[in-house]
Amino acid sequence: MGFELTTPRGVMTPQGPLVFMSYDQAMLDACYDQNVWAPNRDQVHERVKLACEQTRHVLGQPHRFTYGSTPIETIDVFSCGKTHAPVCIYIHGGAWRAGSAALNAAPARMCVDADVHYAVVDFTNVIETKGDLRPMVDQVRRACLWIYHNAHMFGGDAQKLYVHGHSSGGHLTGVLLTTDWQTLYGIDTPLFAAGMVS
Repeated sequence: MGFELTTPRGVMTPQGPLVFMSYDQAMLDACYDQNVWAPNRDQVHERVKLACEQTRHVLGQPHRFTYGSTPIETIDVFSCGKTHAPVCIYIHGGAWRAGSAALNAAPARMCVDADVHYAVVDFTNVIETKGDLRPMVDQVRRACLWIYHNAHMFGGDAQKLYVHGHSSGGHLTGVLLTTDWQTLYGIDTPLFAAGMVS
């Protein structure tokens, strides 16, 4: 019996030349196409978009700060209105290819209600970098350094930075949590109080 790939949309078998192990190109592409595995993806994305719009309606537009020289290098901060408050830094997902701060505003309500500032980072995508993840890593590191040095501008406490990333943002968050901040950037204390990858 030949190799099969069972997806929510049905069983796939190789129809063309194998390009990786027992996968033909169509099977390999399906493994990286979220629409194959989550047929309701578009509906979920619409719900997320609506939740973000509702968040901005309730909390107002976030403060936008620049951490670098290119237009994408920005951070949206929803302030809880308190001084010396913790900061939740969110690194969005999107298969390294998509996503934005604007489409990841919804968690701000939970943070602000808990007296925590919510900062969501914008950064380039892997399509623009021609497959190179290193520019993305550099950007999220620099964004976190900017927050560390400038948290006081929105009432944040630089000693209470928490980082959370989801999906491909989880990968980037793992990189942040394993960065040698002292050797690379001269930060003597741990940059983050804690981190979470989901």
